[in-house]
Amino acid sequence: MQTLIKLKHSLSLRLLAILLGSLLFGQWMPLWLKSLCYATSLSLKTLLLFVLPAIIFSCLFSCFLSLQGGKALKFMLGLFILVCASNFISTLIAYGIGALKLVDLNVLEQSNAATAALEPLWQFELPTLLSNTQALSLGVILGAFFSFVPNPRAHLFAQKARCFVTLFLERSFI
Repeated sequence: MQTLIKLKHSLSLRLLAILLGSLLFGQWMPLWLKSLCYATSLSLKTLLLFVLPAIIFSCLFSCFLSLQGGKALKFMLGLFILVCASNFISTLIAYGIGALKLVDLNVLEQSNAATAALEPLWQFELPTLLSNTQALSLGVILGAFFSFVPNPRAHLFAQKARCFVTLFLERSFI
C-alpha cells in the first residue's frame, strides 16, 4: 500500500503521465487552453530564471563553507574542470544533433508555421539582478574565503539561504 502511495506522489511518474496525456490528447485540446498552459510554462520559466542566481550562490556558498581549507580548493578545481567538460560535451552533442537532424531546413520552416498560431495568454519579464556567472563566481569566492576564515555569521547566513532555497524548490516551485 505504501508503495502505491509513493508512486502516486512520484514527480517522475506525474511528469510521465502529463507527457503521455499531452501526446495522446493534445490534438483535442482547445487553443485557449493550450495558450493558457503555454503562458503558465513561460511564467514558471521566467520565475526560475529570476531566482536561479540565488540558488546557485546559496548552494555553492554553503557547500564551500561545509568544506575546510584544502578540501575547498580541491573542490573548486574539480568544479572548474567539470563545468568546462560539461560545456564542451553539451556543445558537441548540440552540434551533432543539429548536423544530423536539422539538415533539411524545410522541416524547420514547416514546424515554425505550425506553431505560429499558438501565442501565450500573457507574458511578463523580471529583471536580471545578477547573472548566473556572477552568482557562481561570488559563491565560489566567498565560500572559499570563509572556509579559510571561519565566521559564525557567514555560516548562519549560508545555512538559512540553503534552507530557503530548498524550501522554495521543494514546496513552492515543484
